[in-house]
Amino acid sequence: MPRDSALRIPAHTDPDGNEVDAAIGKVNSAYGAGGAGLLIQTVEDATDVRVDHYVEVDFAGFMAIVDALGGVEVCTPEPISDENSGLELPAGRTRVDGAQGLAYVRARYFDPTADVGRMGRQQAFLGAMFAQATSLGTLANPVRLDATAKAALESVTTDTGLDDEAVRGLAVKLQTTDPGKVRFATLPLAGDVALPDGTTAVRWDAAGTSRIFAALRTGASAFADQPSAATGSSAPADAREAFVPTGDITVDVLNGSAAEGLARTAAEGFAALGYGVGEVGNGEPTDVVTVDYDPDQSRGLQTLRAALPGADFRPQPGHGPRFTVTVPADFTSPRPADDATSPSEAPTSPSAAAARSAADNVCH
Repeated sequence: MPRDSALRIPAHTDPDGNEVDAAIGKVNSAYGAGGAGLLIQTVEDATDVRVDHYVEVDFAGFMAIVDALGGVEVCTPEPISDENSGLELPAGRTRVDGAQGLAYVRARYFDPTADVGRMGRQQAFLGAMFAQATSLGTLANPVRLDATAKAALESVTTDTGLDDEAVRGLAVKLQTTDPGKVRFATLPLAGDVALPDGTTAVRWDAAGTSRIFAALRTGASAFADQPSAATGSSAPADAREAFVPTGDITVDVLNGSAAEGLARTAAEGFAALGYGVGEVGNGEPTDVVTVDYDPDQSRGLQTLRAALPGADFRPQPGHGPRFTVTVPADFTSPRPADDATSPSEAPTSPSAAAARSAADNVCH
């Protein structure tokens, strides 16, 4: 998930004790504003995927883990010289220690693809770490396993549910795991978006990311046989079924601003795209589009997610089969169904089809 992703940061109390309203911002700003808790809430709200556990690795911890493995092999097709990170590597294979490894995963200024290229190198590095750990027999050796789990936990910050026992249990499950089944992917992007503070963030490709999140929610493979929006190939059946025709979706439209007639105008926009329209009226004030829905009657949710990128989707058990859409003063209209289900812009980052595994050769 790119650190500059434009997401809705929920209302929160900042470190100085000030109440801050919900607003669109870069996802990494959530951590600075409210720590891991606000970051997790931001990601869960944007994806509707529960975050089961949280792991935070600081620079010292990262270097300690790499050194504990005896270094990690990386391969670069061209020499790398990055003044900002201090990274100097020749072309070809190099075994890097903790300090060099940290520079490798942080370097981005030498690469014209910047953050996107850096994420690819980070994924490759993590895959190499996993493959090396399993090849050394760490996961198959109970004594070494216990020592490794303890060393890892001393190097990272986790949620309270991820203790020594939980990590050891996960490691045991990974004993016979094929590195090819340890998968990494980068969310596909669809260009830049200007933020209210004058900075620029990146916008997720609505259809591509919705398919990934839908697969994660249902337990399907999030990476296998996924489409590239640039090629227009078909999604798996379970992902395609997450999108339903607009005619099968009914929305109540509420005005969350002081602008007169906004709800009626927005309702007309939904109706023009084939949605059924129920109640039209006034709602609670809001600065972002909100969508209330019943999680047990949410057929059509993915279509609305794609039609209303950046909206705050709020599960409300017992809400009923209709979706309640509350719009802010700057709302214009939902995205057309064709745009929502097959984005008009080719993704600017790798699609899910280009997912990486821990078995991939680092030189490829």
